Amino acid sequence: MPSARAVRESTRLETLRSYRVLDTPPEPAFDSIVSLARELFRVPIAGIALLDERRVWLKAVEGYEGQEIPREEALCEISLSVRDVLVIPDATADARTRERAVVASLGLRFYAAAPLRTEQGVQLGSLFIADRKPGKLDSADRQRLRGLASLAMEQLDLRAALCRIAPTDAALGKVAEAVSMETGEAFVVALTRCLPEALDTDYAFVSEMDPSEAGTVHNTVCERGQTHRLMDQDLEGTPCAAVALGEPRCYPKGVQGLFPADTVLATLGIEGYAAVPLLDARRRVLGILGVLSRKPLEDGGSILTHLGIFGPRAASEMERLRAERRERERERRRNALVNALPDMVFHVRRDGTFVDFHPGLGAKPLVPPEQFLGRRMAEVLPAEVAREGMLAITRALAEGAMQVWRYEVEGRTYEARIVPGGADEVVSFVRDVTP
Repeated sequence: MPSARAVRESTRLETLRSYRVLDTPPEPAFDSIVSLARELFRVPIAGIALLDERRVWLKAVEGYEGQEIPREEALCEISLSVRDVLVIPDATADARTRERAVVASLGLRFYAAAPLRTEQGVQLGSLFIADRKPGKLDSADRQRLRGLASLAMEQLDLRAALCRIAPTDAALGKVAEAVSMETGEAFVVALTRCLPEALDTDYAFVSEMDPSEAGTVHNTVCERGQTHRLMDQDLEGTPCAAVALGEPRCYPKGVQGLFPADTVLATLGIEGYAAVPLLDARRRVLGILGVLSRKPLEDGGSILTHLGIFGPRAASEMERLRAERRERERERRRNALVNALPDMVFHVRRDGTFVDFHPGLGAKPLVPPEQFLGRRMAEVLPAEVAREGMLAITRALAEGAMQVWRYEVEGRTYEARIVPGGADEVVSFVRDVTP
């Protein structure tokens, strides 16, 4: 299992890449923020640094000629371990920085950085200022640096939103059109069939947690361009285990190496994984919606966003499926119970219409069901018997209590116990009590 630190870093890098800002040309909005920082703090160097996997890439910088620095040589990486503004009064005297190459090559002494953090708390990098002489920041200066970092983060969010609008609309449109008229199992199948093409992955899956066996899921899996298939899976040692606890997860590449015990990943040749939990109204996890890819996911952040959009509908359909299964099970049990009774069971509306019938164990009605279902008592029974029966039905519905009615037909004596079955229907348990 990957360490918590490795998981956080993987998520951080994927979030950074979802912004699609690395290796892009200079932009005036970011350049202006850096110029303002340099003038406001009267320092020769300022920049907006983004921490990639092996480098620090500078979206905007003044006072430095390059656009990237190896991560192990840069000072920006240190800010990952600091929740607030990082201040290093003298980099040559600080054990964390004095051996870093950039300190000697640029003659750096003073360094300060405010984190660039998303609304979800993921740090992408920092807005930094630096000087070739020692320095410090008071509380007001720290607040100013935080404010500039917030401006830079808002600009990153705006830029990312603009980049995502077109592909998001296209992908959502394809999937939404395909699933709009589907419900229940048909919705799940349609969703898993459409997502791989819309999100450029190889597989999509919906996993339902097994309420009777913790740690097991029932999967509906669809390969791109193929029909769906069903499979059960144990969650232990799989990337779905964390999602089953209610946390979205994205592993853009190398997921097999992170979860070597997951034989499904190896069998399918999976490289990238992204999934979101399906939650009910009480925030309980019902299942998982995810995608699998044989190649690295280029924009896992956007994929998680897409999955999150369809998650609530998928959760709703999963709740519908569970309710339908529960109702089918209740109906099965009811039928088993009714079929074991010696009584015949009639469902009759307020107006006397027979709407359903269950034969008793070894008992038979006066006429076959097809001759009385859908017809009224007065059309089937003798007039006086039908009149008494209607009075018993009326009393049962009016009083909300069981009525016992005895009657004779064709020399046989029957006892009917009539109980309310709803606002306009009764259930009549009829037994032949002929001496």
